[in-house]
Amino acid sequence: MGSLTRSEEMRFCQLIVEKDAAFNIVAEIGKQPYVQFKDLNPNVNNFQRTFVKDIRRYDEMERKLRFLENQIVRDEIIVPGKVDNGDYAILPTSELNTLEGTLAELEKDVKSMNDSDAQLKANFMDLKEWDAVLDKTDEFFQGGVDDQAQEELENLDEEGAIRVDKLPVNYLVGIVRRERLNGFERVLWRACHHTAYIRSSDIAEELEEPSGEKVHKSVFIIFLKGDRMRSIVEKVCDGFKAKLFKNCPKTFKERQSARNDVRARIQDLQTVLGQTREHRFRVLQAAANNHHQWLKQVRMIKTVFHMLNLFTFDGIGRFFVGECWIPLKHVEDVRRAIETGAERSGSSVKPVLNILETSVTPPTYNETNKFTAVFQGIVDSYGIATYRELNPAPYTIITFPFLFSCMFGDLGHGVIMLMAGLWFVLREKNLQSRNIKDEIFNMFFGGRYIILLMGIFSIHAGIVYNDMFAKSFNIFGSGWKNPYPMENITNWINHTEHGKEMLIEFAPEDAYDHAGGPYSFGVDPIWNIAENKLNFLNSMKMKLSVILGITQMTFGVILSFFNHTFTNPK
Repeated sequence: MGSLTRSEEMRFCQLIVEKDAAFNIVAEIGKQPYVQFKDLNPNVNNFQRTFVKDIRRYDEMERKLRFLENQIVRDEIIVPGKVDNGDYAILPTSELNTLEGTLAELEKDVKSMNDSDAQLKANFMDLKEWDAVLDKTDEFFQGGVDDQAQEELENLDEEGAIRVDKLPVNYLVGIVRRERLNGFERVLWRACHHTAYIRSSDIAEELEEPSGEKVHKSVFIIFLKGDRMRSIVEKVCDGFKAKLFKNCPKTFKERQSARNDVRARIQDLQTVLGQTREHRFRVLQAAANNHHQWLKQVRMIKTVFHMLNLFTFDGIGRFFVGECWIPLKHVEDVRRAIETGAERSGSSVKPVLNILETSVTPPTYNETNKFTAVFQGIVDSYGIATYRELNPAPYTIITFPFLFSCMFGDLGHGVIMLMAGLWFVLREKNLQSRNIKDEIFNMFFGGRYIILLMGIFSIHAGIVYNDMFAKSFNIFGSGWKNPYPMENITNWINHTEHGKEMLIEFAPEDAYDHAGGPYSFGVDPIWNIAENKLNFLNSMKMKLSVILGITQMTFGVILSFFNHTFTNPK
């Protein structure tokens, strides 16, 4: 019997291969997911195994590929996702060495471009700030801020705050983040004992930091007297990470000249930044076109070396010896793969695959496909069956979506789930080729077939419950009718207080349509307007749950009986 009902029969095998052919043979075996190798070096540390240097080498290549991937994602470059997942051919050694050099060169180039880009952005930020400071300084002085400051400071001198009237009035210009401005002004006012005059103005344009963060900033001008006040102001600016521009021109003409110069430099720098981004895009786009294939190659080779670390040497050190479990029906497939690997490596010594007798309980192997894998995963999440025990996964294909539909039976919700499942199934190859890494998406995509079945079963249960978004529908005609003439109903309405609810009970012998019989399929829609609707439906579903629960438990007992008779035939 195959794995549809029971797990596969397994055989414990010993593999003996020549040292030089081991890599190609294990790589060929890895193309078929039938072999589980046993670790023959359990007491050897991972860092002391034979191929640890090779694994570290490919770990480093994988790290470089992850770095390139992060840069590609950061720049929002589209990565072609069409990789032939069935192609497990490993590149020759010469091409792998070339790939290693290519990755090293790419990493070096991208890091160099990152450093250059960060420096250019920092310079661009400085120039934009300097341009804003020059503009705002002109606005300050055109508004007569210097006269106001002079008058304010002289008034403070007359009040005797600090005797610095013989010192000239100086000013400092700087820039600070807008959210820090209020706190900055308050601290500065107190630190200077009310002897500093400050004015500020917000920059309308957002400025981009070298990190890519966009921030709002404000320009401030501070008028003060004496070096002592200057020292205090500089310390406060350091505390709030405010940037001071100490060489701000004194006259309008000088500021105009500086502004023209800085704007010319900004234009030149924008041109350089654009060229740098174009070059970076071309380099990363070229890397993106091959990234998935490169990563696949590196991971396959790493896996081969990890498997070879499970092998041990024979007495003379010329042969590798490995032990593994193979499903009985795939033993010949593995033999052919071993022979193919030996031919590819050019080995003159034929590898040997021996089947050994052992008292160890074999591992459980249930062969699955893309449809049954999700159901097998649900079963395995609760516990993996013992070797050759009945596999409950095939029955779960029906019972899981059926029980789901009994709990959440709604025609409308079922249609939505069916459409979602169909979308995943119909676009299966396209979505797989994109290599999407979002965990939530992959969870739904992995369960696409179970979502499809849950939708189908929910539609069926919704029709049985006669429920679509909590509303019933009358398709076949209700089995109940109104036994009273409309004239009587009109008279009752006329003699009833307006707006007051009137309850009328229909006697079954009069209201039930004995000739037509019950509703053809599912719950009669008349229950949707009945006062005891919830009591009836809850009672019906509770009884249904009891019946289904007992049925499922009985089925489980039957499976246990078959397991018992299989393991204890006498």
